[in-house]
Amino acid sequence: MRTSIAMVFAISFFSTSAGCQERTLTPYEFGVLVRENGCESAEQVAMRQPDQDLYLAIMYDLGLCRKQDNAQALAHYLQSAKRGNDESMYSVFLGIAKKGSPEHPQTDEEIQLAQHWLVKAGEKNNWRAAHVLQLCYEVGCWGLPIDLDKSKHYKAVMEKYGPNQSFNRDAQQQASPAVGTR
Repeated sequence: MRTSIAMVFAISFFSTSAGCQERTLTPYEFGVLVRENGCESAEQVAMRQPDQDLYLAIMYDLGLCRKQDNAQALAHYLQSAKRGNDESMYSVFLGIAKKGSPEHPQTDEEIQLAQHWLVKAGEKNNWRAAHVLQLCYEVGCWGLPIDLDKSKHYKAVMEKYGPNQSFNRDAQQQASPAVGTR
């Protein structure tokens, strides 16, 4: 019997809610769960989680089982971030970043709030936040000064906690023929 990816994620969801492991699903994993098992199943799983705001935010952010609503998504991500969820902290940063445009740039208050949650996520070793912080401390962005020592620190965090680069290399090598073969 073949187990679907969504079933593996659902098991992970239930294990987390039972206290068996400390892991939350990524937005992608939650999206797969919704796509493969439907809204009712996903909402039941989401409501059993200790951090329901995270999953409600994902639903509003991606338009999963709810009408897509950036303001609702940001509000739920913020509640989750205040409880210490590093993915939500990074998502608050992203939500604020998405609001800006050349015609309507972010206010100083929004930039400070975005910076606050980006740095908090990076301090919790969130690799996505670490990647942004590495670049910001290298060139200066989001109100952060250039600081090459911090840039190096966040590069190390990103390399340690980010996706496994050898996995990506192995997949690319398998997809392309060996040199000298046709």
